[in-house]
Parts: sequence; C-alpha cells; structure tokens
Amino acid sequence: MSKPNEWSLVEIITPERQLLLDYWTAFVDYLHERDSTIKTRTPRPRYYLSISLGRANVGLAAIVYIKNKQIATQLYFQGPYALSYFEQIQGEKAAIENEIGAKLVWDDTRPTTRVIFLFKDNIDIKNTEDWPEQHKWLYEKLEAFHKAFAERVKNLSRDYPPEDTVKFPNENVESVS
Repeated sequence: MSKPNEWSLVEIITPERQLLLDYWTAFVDYLHERDSTIKTRTPRPRYYLSISLGRANVGLAAIVYIKNKQIATQLYFQGPYALSYFEQIQGEKAAIENEIGAKLVWDDTRPTTRVIFLFKDNIDIKNTEDWPEQHKWLYEKLEAFHKAFAERVKNLSRDYPPEDTVKFPNENVESVS
C-alpha cells in the first residue's frame, strides 16, 4: 500500500489565493474588533467566506469577484429544499428589501442552488488601502442580512415538497424507440 504524496496534502497558494486569504483574514479581524454578531468560519484562500445560520444547506457568505471588481453578500440555499426555502423567503421579498434598505438580486436560475445577492461594484481588492471601506460595507450588509434572514431561516417549513420529489411534465412517459 502506498502512502499519500506529501504534495497532495498541501494547498497550493498562488498570489491571487494569498491575496484572498489575506483579505478574509483582515475582514475577520475587522469583525472581531467590532464585536460583530457574525460568526465566520476560518478564512481560506477562496473567493468567499461562509457564515452559518444554524440550518443545514442554508447560509450567508461574503464574496469577492476579483475580475468583475465586485464584492457581495448573499444568502444561499442548497440541497433538496433549496427551491422550497427560497420560495418561502421570497414571499416576504418586499419586507426583507425594506429591512435591508436595498433592492436585492433574487437568483432562482441555478440548477441546485438558490441565492439572494447584494453587490457593490467598482471594487479592487488589490488596493489594500481600500480594504477598510470594503470591509465596512461587507460588515454592514452582512449584519443587515443576518438581522433580516436569521429568524426567517429558523422558521422555514419542510411541509413543501423537496425539489427531488416534484414531478415534472412527461417525467413518467416511457420512451418509444
């Protein structure tokens, strides 16, 4: 039996991934300095930072889109109840957007995930001097998302059929060949 290659255990850190790790580490420090209610996972060299809402397959995230020069906050739904949960939350769209103070992007076009976004454009995370302003925006929007969504997420019902049990037209039709 062979032993695992040591290189397979090491995560390759490119300059871009190092930038992301530094960015999220600084953001987590920013949250701690403000005694934020947002509890993040350990920063990783990825384009997003996950935040738990206490329910499986539902969470908040802070996101960096380096090429598009955007940062974003999002609420995401994954798994068999993603569509059901999304639709339940969407039923309160006007109230939620009023609470957050912004028009949100409600994305139900993805095959396995539903997402609610808020974007900020013209952001360059390579400009470290601008990080405090970027982190302030992410902090304020994540706090607003948490306030608007945390209780609603806890109250989501599983009484709706999960996506994988919904029957689609012609699903049970036998093919004729």
